Amino acid sequence: QTFEYESLLQHYRDKERSAPLSNVTHFCFLMHGHKGHSRDLEYLQAMLQRTADEKISAQNQEGLQQQDSEHPIMEESIIVHNLISNQKKTKDGIQNGGCRLADEVLSVIRAELWRRRTIIRKKANSETKDKVMDITISMVGNSLGGLYIRYAIAVLSGVFNQIEDGSYSIVIDNFLVRVNYNVFCTTATPHLGASRHTWVPLPRKAEIAVANFMRTTGHDLFCMNSVVKDMGTQIRFLDPLSKFHKRIVYANSFHTDFLVPAKTAAFLSNRSNYPHHFLSSSGDDNTNDESLLMNKQSGLIVAAFQTHKSSVVGNHETTTFHGEEMKKKDKEKGVGINSDELLLMSNSLDALGWKKVFVDMSSEIHMNFPKIPNRNKTRLRRQQKPKDYATTMAQALENGNNVLQSSELVDVLSPPMVGKLKLPVGHNMIVANSKSKMSHLRNKGGRPVMDTLAAELISEILSWRQRDHNLPTNIDNSGQEESQLLII
Repeated sequence: QTFEYESLLQHYRDKERSAPLSNVTHFCFLMHGHKGHSRDLEYLQAMLQRTADEKISAQNQEGLQQQDSEHPIMEESIIVHNLISNQKKTKDGIQNGGCRLADEVLSVIRAELWRRRTIIRKKANSETKDKVMDITISMVGNSLGGLYIRYAIAVLSGVFNQIEDGSYSIVIDNFLVRVNYNVFCTTATPHLGASRHTWVPLPRKAEIAVANFMRTTGHDLFCMNSVVKDMGTQIRFLDPLSKFHKRIVYANSFHTDFLVPAKTAAFLSNRSNYPHHFLSSSGDDNTNDESLLMNKQSGLIVAAFQTHKSSVVGNHETTTFHGEEMKKKDKEKGVGINSDELLLMSNSLDALGWKKVFVDMSSEIHMNFPKIPNRNKTRLRRQQKPKDYATTMAQALENGNNVLQSSELVDVLSPPMVGKLKLPVGHNMIVANSKSKMSHLRNKGGRPVMDTLAAELISEILSWRQRDHNLPTNIDNSGQEESQLLII
């Protein structure tokens, strides 16, 4: 039995094959998580394609060039591709998965260029023969997929040639392509790793046991090597990420995600003072989102914050480091990554500038976790429940100060686990995971969240033209050799 949106996906696949040329092609790549499948994100893919079709059809009708009725040229087009290169291959580490993903991205771009070449050859004396092709790349990664795409863009940036306007260029099959990084988004991704970020605290020996079970990927996530730390602190990973016009993270809050808690999904630190600016539903803080920042209809998106870019990466001026004393305590506890390293990773990522959206799936989870006894009445009184969120946020943002520190967000969105809690199954629900009929039914509560995300992503992707209206019309590609550019 097929899901109701599968026919919609097939419709867009057929439409892509016969789509006319466009001056700008927007690629949006989706990446599943650990032991995942491309079907995991099919609902998001369908909503992205439907939203794109609705927005772009009217826009292209106005700019459609009618000089060749058989092969018209549209202003913009969007290709949404669900990546498949890591299906059944998520155990061999972030590096291998990221390289496979980068190779698939180039293959998809190359396939579109071949399609363009076939059409262009049919157009005698076409002015598009020597024209630079503009493409934008947007990426959405779920869970481990978010780390895969972070690694992949570092690989791709080594393949591309950076040009003066901040974009990149590449020659593929004799096509000169200008590549622009557009929107980068992750959902429930363990940006700070899994070590010290499990749903309940685990001793280091237990973390190592879980890591060994997950093989190389587990070693990466539980910081038995330096992969995750390097990705959060080294320029070769942070600089390509900074080139995206917008960066977005979605995180489950209030302990509803067993696999990836809010702290690592939104790279929060209870030792960081990095400022997070509250985004209201009216679109304050100079946002241009058409989607609601506070999804009042579903009540699932409880808050959105913006971190502003900082030239000081990894050591924000308001951060307090405890130095050798904290490292000594970490060593005594036998942790895999010390507190200073986590703090550096948190601030380094925050300094790139992110929109952080916090989701509460508890209203869609109909099973409770066994009640956790209260051993500290004062602590229980301080617990912030989802139903009290509005009051909590109002108190936190009183006196017109719409800024919370990273450490304050930890207290608000990850309160002590006491009293009655919902079963923490929000990890798959946040993306409306639809791998099977059972997961399709179990996770449909996350669809309003994905509807909101799809609307925002398409809006941001299509605003690229307004942001970069002064792009040069040609690129000096002297000295570029295709054979060198295509090696990963």
